Amino acid sequence: MQFKGAFDNFSKALHILPLSVIFYTFILILLLHLQSLTLYFGIPCDGDFKQYWATGHLLSVGQNPFDGNLVASFTQINTDAALKPLPNYSFTACTALLIYSFFSFSAARTLFLTSSVFLYCYRCLFPPAKRLLREGLNQDSLLPILRFLVFYSFYPFLLFLWDGPTTIFPFLGLFFFFWLENRAKRQAKGNHFFQGLALSLTIVKPHVCYLVSLYVIVSWLRHSDWRKVLGLAVGGVILLLPTWMLLPSLSDFFSALEKVPSPLAWRTPTFSSFVQMALHLPINFRWVFVGVAACHAVWRGVSSGIPYSLGREIRLIFVPLSLVTAPYAWTYDFVLLIFTINFIFDQLSTEHFRGRGRYFFAVAAILAANLCFLIDPVQLEHHWWYPVVIFVISVLVFVDGGSDRIQEHRDRV
Repeated sequence: MQFKGAFDNFSKALHILPLSVIFYTFILILLLHLQSLTLYFGIPCDGDFKQYWATGHLLSVGQNPFDGNLVASFTQINTDAALKPLPNYSFTACTALLIYSFFSFSAARTLFLTSSVFLYCYRCLFPPAKRLLREGLNQDSLLPILRFLVFYSFYPFLLFLWDGPTTIFPFLGLFFFFWLENRAKRQAKGNHFFQGLALSLTIVKPHVCYLVSLYVIVSWLRHSDWRKVLGLAVGGVILLLPTWMLLPSLSDFFSALEKVPSPLAWRTPTFSSFVQMALHLPINFRWVFVGVAACHAVWRGVSSGIPYSLGREIRLIFVPLSLVTAPYAWTYDFVLLIFTINFIFDQLSTEHFRGRGRYFFAVAAILAANLCFLIDPVQLEHHWWYPVVIFVISVLVFVDGGSDRIQEHRDRV
């Protein structure tokens, strides 16, 4: 009781502070937390990110960004880092990486880290912290406390910061896609060119959210939502054209693919990879999972409802299912599960779920899963179970809630 009274007094004292002060305070806390992690992980963006930065610079001056040896050599000359050549399988990623060519390496790294931390705090840590500080401890405090702890211990985001992958682009695409969807929903109309433009960013790394794109595109076509389709097409052209124009020869891309191993050659933390490896099946067996999941996405897209109200099924089903069935992905790609986990918490805070104790165990299971990363944080191929756990929990929430039985809780992304 004394602790509760002290917490209430503390929250009342903070009530007079602007929310921006509280927000930036939590950013500072997270930055201090990240600084302490450098003792274990080393300096953020000190590996693959250097070669992504080099890729953007090489393309900007008309050199071949798909030549792994050239990229590694440029990286070593400009950052003093001797790295193994990093295979580049994405034509569209090169255009996205052109943004780094406007900055020095240290400036590009600062841009990546600050924008990532800002968005993460804004979307994941600030909402539950604000609620606790404003309302104090009460009977409804357990959910925001668990929410804060889940995201404070979200290992994929930490790995995301340290590796600096191109997953930042589909993450930004989904972030603005959901924000624009909610804006369209409030205005009771769904004709939004920029929503299609935002979705086009998922093309940079299509295999980690391929079901989201497929489901949405089929739904838009079914409802003749041509402005969004046009936005997606324009975004696709923007991502393809600069690389095609700046690349010395289009054959450089295809010849580079012939010289590097297939991305399926690695054992990656996806369920499809785990099953294929465990049963000693050919690597192409992973495409069976992709095909079955894609058929489900097409079927759901054809039978979908209002085209500007797709967010619930996307977050709870197709974001995690994309990572479960992806032919290959890495633990830092699981950062996309932020949208799923956040929406699970949003749904559990509605009247429909209030008082259902079993869902607190589900949330506790997510927190426990986060802590399980500490058992083996380095061997990424052993993390295939994490999106499976999130997917099972999200399916339970989706089925119990029912798309027509409760009103979708307004999400801020």
